[in-house]
Amino acid sequence: SWRARCQERARQVKVEADIADEEDAAEAAAQAIAKAKIASRERIEAEDRARKRKLREKDPDRPKKPTGGGFGVFLNKHRKGFQAECAGQSVAAVSKLASSRWKALSEKEKKPYMEQFQKLTLAYHAAMRKFNPPEKIAKIRQEIEARRLQARGLIEDSDEEEEEEEEEVSEEEEEVDEAAASGDEAEEEEEEDDLE
Repeated sequence: SWRARCQERARQVKVEADIADEEDAAEAAAQAIAKAKIASRERIEAEDRARKRKLREKDPDRPKKPTGGGFGVFLNKHRKGFQAECAGQSVAAVSKLASSRWKALSEKEKKPYMEQFQKLTLAYHAAMRKFNPPEKIAKIRQEIEARRLQARGLIEDSDEEEEEEEEEVSEEEEEVDEAAASGDEAEEEEEEDDLE
């Protein structure tokens, strides 16, 4: 009858709606988990950046990295003169004056400053290769790198690794036992054949 068909169709629509709601809920849960993983990874990386920044600040023996390119060298060389010209003005005024003077230089005039910056950069990299951070700092850096790799899923917890190794060893032992058992059966069959 018509009424029965309508009721059956209403039941089908309700079942389809329930299934769609479950799929939406599952998808939303998966998205929430993905967002949580990303947020966790970002939080860990932010903490690590902050720790690295503190490490750099705490180590007075660490070589200083040259900054600013050729302009930085130019500014360091002429800073006192610019400050004298801008006496009583803000630091921004000194920077603006230095910037305008730098832009007014030709490429030929900028070249010695650029070369000096390259020399300073090479010297910095050489000093960093020779630089041995204190043991505490090196240990913290290793911890930071391990946490980063773990957050990205590139390495697993050491407990999980140990469990996997134990499972592999036990599987190998089982295979050896099975091979030995099958070898014993083959020997028994050979002995029976010899007796006959």
